[in-house]
Amino acid sequence: MSRFVAAERWQQCLEAAREFLATWGDKAAALGWTEADLFGLHEPPEQPHPSYSRLSRYDCTGLLWNLGGRRVVALSSDTAAVATSSGALTYRMPVQLPGTK
Repeated sequence: MSRFVAAERWQQCLEAAREFLATWGDKAAALGWTEADLFGLHEPPEQPHPSYSRLSRYDCTGLLWNLGGRRVVALSSDTAAVATSSGALTYRMPVQLPGTK
C-alpha cells in the first residue's frame, strides 16, 4: 500500500487494474497509454498537510484510480468511455503541462 492512499482505494485500483489489463492492456499500449496515464499518482510534497491525499490531484491521477468500480467499455488514444448506471461517461487523459511529467 502507498502512503497517502486509503487501503480501500488501493485495493479497488488493484482490482480495476486486473480487469483493465486483461481486457484493454494490449490496446492501451498500442494507443500510447503510459503507466502514468493508467496508474499515476501525485508526488507527495515534502511536508504534506495531515489531510493530504495522493488522489486529490485529478490532473496527476491515472485512469485506474478514477474507475470507482466501473469498467471501461471503449478506449481511444486519449479517452476512455466508462460504463455507469445511466450510460457511460468519458474520462479524458489529463493534459500534461510542460515540466510536469
